[in-house]
Amino acid sequence: MHREDAFEGLYDRYSKYGGHIEGLSGSFGVDAWQEVWEWVNAESTPISRYHACSVFVLLPELIPHGKLPDLWSQVLAVVQDSDRKEADRPEYEPWALRRDLARHYTFHLECSFADTVLKWAKYQTKEHRKALQQLVATSRTLGTRDGLCDALRTLGESGLPDQVAVCIALKVKVYTDPMVAKGVWEVVSDGEWRKNVLAGIDQQVQVLLFESLSMLLVDNRDKWFSHLPHYIAELCEKEEDEERRRILFLYVIHTSLASDTVSAVRRLLRGDQKGKFIDFVKEYRARAEAMRSEYPPWVAGKLRGLMASMHVL
Repeated sequence: MHREDAFEGLYDRYSKYGGHIEGLSGSFGVDAWQEVWEWVNAESTPISRYHACSVFVLLPELIPHGKLPDLWSQVLAVVQDSDRKEADRPEYEPWALRRDLARHYTFHLECSFADTVLKWAKYQTKEHRKALQQLVATSRTLGTRDGLCDALRTLGESGLPDQVAVCIALKVKVYTDPMVAKGVWEVVSDGEWRKNVLAGIDQQVQVLLFESLSMLLVDNRDKWFSHLPHYIAELCEKEEDEERRRILFLYVIHTSLASDTVSAVRRLLRGDQKGKFIDFVKEYRARAEAMRSEYPPWVAGKLRGLMASMHVL
């Protein structure tokens, strides 16, 4: 069987059996791990490497014993090679080309979509025509840095669907426009905005927003590293709802790991409200310890300081 057929077959079998596969390598008569990576090396493209990582993340039963650290290394290589700040490295160029093409076609499709909707709106009832025109206007506004940041600043004044739209637009902008970080920081660093808007928005909107802020933290470092985990910790300390507090606590950990800092975690676990986080700490520590033997050195190194800071309770 050709490598390409075996590789495509992994996805076919995964879909057919609802994500549960046993004895897959045997049924193909090949060593899936070896065949997939030979295919990756033969293709030698970012996309092949990305899809190979996806196969073994989705199908961990195909990872041979002792090979999990190798997969971690491959995943790390994908993350590093797609980093916008590594443009001086030769291997970055294929990723940059794909990013720029994606940005180009995103803008092209947005323009085409808007024109099509407006033409279609002419044949609709007055009520529907107005709604479609508003949709296009909103899309165009959120497509600009200033428009998006203004919408973010007044997020609390919008309904839930509009809030979700703003968060999705922000995530797209984070991927396609590195310069949006400055405007977003001006909003996030405003204490009144965090108190009156970020703390009170719907939980699903809050989570969507934190995903984009986490990406901006990794890309921009500096004050994002030192401040963002503490901004989230501040919300966590004041949150009365236990489930929302748990989600915020996990984002404090997430951003602390991403920034290689632990001060925000220590702030929570040594402050007046530390009793509220005991169960969260036990849960996270148990999960981390259960997987400790599987961590490659770079992951273990990032976790070392964090885990030490979580033994204060």
